Amino acid sequence: MLRRFVLGFCLALALAPSTAAQESTEPPPPKAAPRVSVMSEELPRAGAIVVFGADRPLGLEIVKALAAAGKQVTAAIPEGADRTALEALKVAVVTADPLNADKLKEMFTSAPLRAVVTAYDATGEVPAFGLDGTRNIVDATKATNVPRLVLVSATGAGDSAGLLPWYVRMLRGDEIARAGAAEDHLKASGLDFTIVRAGWLIEEETASPAKLEEGAPAFTWIAPGDLARLVASSVDSKLLSGKTATAVDPERVSLFSVIF
Repeated sequence: MLRRFVLGFCLALALAPSTAAQESTEPPPPKAAPRVSVMSEELPRAGAIVVFGADRPLGLEIVKALAAAGKQVTAAIPEGADRTALEALKVAVVTADPLNADKLKEMFTSAPLRAVVTAYDATGEVPAFGLDGTRNIVDATKATNVPRLVLVSATGAGDSAGLLPWYVRMLRGDEIARAGAAEDHLKASGLDFTIVRAGWLIEEETASPAKLEEGAPAFTWIAPGDLARLVASSVDSKLLSGKTATAVDPERVSLFSVIF
């Protein structure tokens, strides 16, 4: 009901005038032979995919999508968070506080990891760890030699600012700007990354033809299950290595298409 109220409020505003490598068994190549770069090696390597915010609706859906795809998953949740749904999925569960950089690094080295997935304000549910915690996650990923990180960011961040509806900018503009800062920190880290931007997460769970498109094509609304499916598909995708993509649901391109 709260989501419906917020969407109704946004619709009212919209109608008003705007004021604003695995080791090789082959012998080593001769010295004159060209070397194969690390980036050209096929993914994945050994280890689990750790998902931060797995106690939240989107994080839980990402864990479900990865587990359904047969991936080894570690769910990272805050101390005291309910783990019932995660234990039912039979995935590993660890506690982690991204605001505690030293403890975060300890968690990263406690078991083999090969990739990290974390979200920053793509859903309107701002993670408690915010920008500082997201930076710590990026830094710990780099410091412990985990090679890849997928960041779920927000449409409207960085070079997609022009796509943000004015009423969304009014309600959530500051946090989306911080999501852009998180993107910049990840890009500067030297990690193999993929950034998945998403518009406004809605409660509907019906399947849709949502897809990932490179760059910043549009601001759309999207269901958590659809976004989670797209994020999960990006983790081992070489095609999205070092790129930013946007989750686009062509059936939910306006407030009218969401409400009616």
